[in-house]
Amino acid sequence: MSRKGSHVGRDQIDATVVQRVIDNNSEELLWVAEVIAGSRPAGEQCLAEAIELAQAAQYVGQKWMISWVKRLLVHVALNRISGEIRELLAAAGTRSAVALARTDVSVRDRQTLRSISPQRIVASLDVLERACFILHVYLAYPVLDCALLLGCPRGWIESICERVLSNIVAVGQPTEDGYRYVDSIGSPGVAECAG
Repeated sequence: MSRKGSHVGRDQIDATVVQRVIDNNSEELLWVAEVIAGSRPAGEQCLAEAIELAQAAQYVGQKWMISWVKRLLVHVALNRISGEIRELLAAAGTRSAVALARTDVSVRDRQTLRSISPQRIVASLDVLERACFILHVYLAYPVLDCALLLGCPRGWIESICERVLSNIVAVGQPTEDGYRYVDSIGSPGVAECAG
């Protein structure tokens, strides 16, 4: 029995709907995947896995499809980098940090952030900073969700994001001859949160 409304199929979502959503948002999806996974090949692999999962989903309405694909992409990418995050957290200990003000990013700000090369971001941020940046700043996951997904204290999320967001502007600032090269954005990462 087929459901009415925005549901596409009986057993699985129509692959053409998924592909259309992917095609219309491919640049953003690949940018997110590359930043969180840490490299272009890893990002492409994560995106391919997320697409497979999306095509196997049942009864996801077309208007929710891009959100669903992004959530699947986060799931796949976090599975890929979870070992690195655990190592970083273990080295930092479990002392808590002071939470800072909420980080709000508009749609226009997200487009500006996407104009920064994923390679520059990856070169400037550690794995936990990248994950916090994508989850909380870019995709606007709530702090508690981020803390649960990443396995770190809640107070670290906004602290890391505030620092990353204020410093990442330097990574993407244009100069006369292109983009400024920055070895590191000066974020002490997890060590400062733990100390």
